[in-house]
Amino acid sequence: MNHKFVRLHKACSKSLDTFHIESHQTLNLLAAVNLFPQSTENKTALQFQTDREKSEQTAYRRRRRELVRLASAEPEHL
Repeated sequence: MNHKFVRLHKACSKSLDTFHIESHQTLNLLAAVNLFPQSTENKTALQFQTDREKSEQTAYRRRRRELVRLASAEPEHL
């Protein structure tokens, strides 16, 4: 297997794991905001967390697109 493909596959997998963790943290903060709707701290934390989640989602999607592009260019990796 191509070294670049393996490296990118590992990076993509790590990005997916990180995105999953950030998404779960966002869900937890949504529950906190629902339980304590008057808490400006929770609402602010939710906004920052949502930004982190979107950033991780973007990183994952970018790596996944590159992985698909690389696999498509080199059919032996499919």
